[in-house]
Amino acid sequence: MTLGCKVNQVETESMQRLFELAGHAIVDDIDGADAIVINTCAVTAVAAQKSRQMIHRSARSGAVIAVVGCYAQESPSEIDADIIIGTKDRGRIVELVEAAVDRKNFFIPPMFCYI
Repeated sequence: MTLGCKVNQVETESMQRLFELAGHAIVDDIDGADAIVINTCAVTAVAAQKSRQMIHRSARSGAVIAVVGCYAQESPSEIDADIIIGTKDRGRIVELVEAAVDRKNFFIPPMFCYI
């Protein structure tokens, strides 16, 4: 998901290519997605609000949430996501998302012993 300017659109396309080169499928619908990458904007208060809304909406999906971009860099403490990346580490997005998905998929619930 891309919010903001044309630069963000180009950067999202670049991240998408990285995922495709790593063998991942890109889907348009968040339902059933293993991970959601949200490229945020914080140039205006409206853009920051849209970023917050998209993050909140995506969190209900159960997928790994990766928030990147200007808003992630400027307000990381306001973001509830599995991965928060500013504007410089976008090149690591595939590595970080894969690790987060692996952690989530291999979660073993606690076992209890009743005597």
